[in-house]
Amino acid sequence: MYKLTFVYFYQLSQKRNPNPRFVALSYVALTALFQFAFLLGLFKYILGFIVHRFDENYSLNKLYLIPFVLLWLFVFEIIYNKKRTKRILDSYIDKPKVTNLKNTFLVLLFMLVPLIIGIYLFNNG
Repeated sequence: MYKLTFVYFYQLSQKRNPNPRFVALSYVALTALFQFAFLLGLFKYILGFIVHRFDENYSLNKLYLIPFVLLWLFVFEIIYNKKRTKRILDSYIDKPKVTNLKNTFLVLLFMLVPLIIGIYLFNNG
């Protein structure tokens, strides 16, 4: 699932960006974040615990979350290093065009379904 997402966004951004690896790993990190938020919403819905905010001010909450987001991206930067990126891309070498309609729907399914269900569970939990 993450390999397909990585290769999909790598090939999608290869022509326009000087560093398609960072763009692809950013989308993989975003997908994993949506799935983590879904699991958090599911636990909130089932167990009934409350995820507290840092502050009531929206701007301060964003500032407090910046280190966590940077750490999240750094972890995915370590995971998807150049050696692993080469191995992943070599495994998809026999499939020259990964950005077809079927894979687009799969990648959107991996990203959007956990996000939508997670939002629903957070709001109704």
